[in-house]
Amino acid sequence: MFHSLRARLVAWSSALLAVALVACGALVAYSTWSAWLGEVDRGLATRMHSLTTAIRPAADGAFDVVVPTDVLPNPERDYYGIWDGQGHLILASHPDVAESVPSTGHVLRNSRREQVTSLASGMTVMVGRRIDNLETEIRRLVVAMTGVGVLALALVLGGGWWMVGRALAPIERISHTARSMIDGDLSARIPIPRVESELTQLAGVLNEAFDRLYASLERQRQFTADASHDLRTPLTILHAESHWALARPRSVEEYRASLDVCQRAAVRMQALVQSLLDLARAQSAGDSVRSLCSVSDTITAVVRDLQPIAAARHVTVTAGVCDGVVAADPISLMAAVTNLVTNAIQYNVEGGTVDITSTVADGWVDVAVHDTGVGLEAHHAERVFDRFYRVDASRDGRTGGAGLGLAVVAAFARSHGGTATATSTPARGSTFCLRLPAQPM
Repeated sequence: MFHSLRARLVAWSSALLAVALVACGALVAYSTWSAWLGEVDRGLATRMHSLTTAIRPAADGAFDVVVPTDVLPNPERDYYGIWDGQGHLILASHPDVAESVPSTGHVLRNSRREQVTSLASGMTVMVGRRIDNLETEIRRLVVAMTGVGVLALALVLGGGWWMVGRALAPIERISHTARSMIDGDLSARIPIPRVESELTQLAGVLNEAFDRLYASLERQRQFTADASHDLRTPLTILHAESHWALARPRSVEEYRASLDVCQRAAVRMQALVQSLLDLARAQSAGDSVRSLCSVSDTITAVVRDLQPIAAARHVTVTAGVCDGVVAADPISLMAAVTNLVTNAIQYNVEGGTVDITSTVADGWVDVAVHDTGVGLEAHHAERVFDRFYRVDASRDGRTGGAGLGLAVVAAFARSHGGTATATSTPARGSTFCLRLPAQPM
């Protein structure tokens, strides 16, 4: 039972309350008993004064005494005794008074409270009172407080069990949601309106984590499906061509044509695998060693490397760059900018232009690549950075790639704390922007 958090909380709180009740009860009982004894002692002191004042020494060691009436205000409970200098009891108001001389001071014995005083004449005087009634009252008080304490403890046990159960109910709902996700219901979420305010933030964070996990799993499923689909076609071509070539003897020209088909399929697979590697590198770039990279130098190198491709498509590439600096993995930064410019060249029109600009403002470096190509519809521009997303199998007569180039750019931007966005107008061109945190030069 005590393996339950609820049971442990109630047990510990009840134990602390029990200790507090016992300590409080003991303090009340002790204070009450001390007050009652103090009142008895004050009465004994008054009677002692009256009795010692009434004693008159006489000749030959004798004495005369006329006991005042206030010495025995309650004869059934009050008593006194007087002993001479030799320790002999010479006067007692009750037969139970001991013959021997008692010790001086205040004494509590046999339900009696006594005060004993030695006089200068050598005599010893004692006054006392039976306090069995006080002992009965203090026992009643202790019993009453014990009953109240037990009732309070029972109420705390019952109420605490209910209150702790209610306080832990949100955690139960969180556990139920997590258990549902483990059982396969990845859409399960914690019902925040039913969660108490102290746990609202926790529930919100967990729901956000569940959303990200769900999105990640969905992306993984989509990635696997798309990668399998893209690899299936070239593998099917390789299998079909090799089966056709080996089915019977062929001429040299037929073998050459078959090998040419196989080579194109292999190149396609190689490009897809390289894109997957680039994407994986971009996603893990946040954990790689970063260095300060000049945006200007990166853009200049990309333009120089892609100039032959642009010339082959009769596309003019221009670059207006600034002296911005970012902290990034140099290879990943180069791959991201290369993908942006390659995309702008590939989907441009004959004789079109690609304009690359970079600016630094408000702590950010923006790299914008504008082309005069075929453009995109708004709903395509929103999804163009998704993995394997392609607007068409062919845009303006151009064969689509694997659909990973811009996904590499988006993954790189996220891993470096930046963003990648696209704006486009159909038939008028597109602008792709990579934004990264600027670093002081």
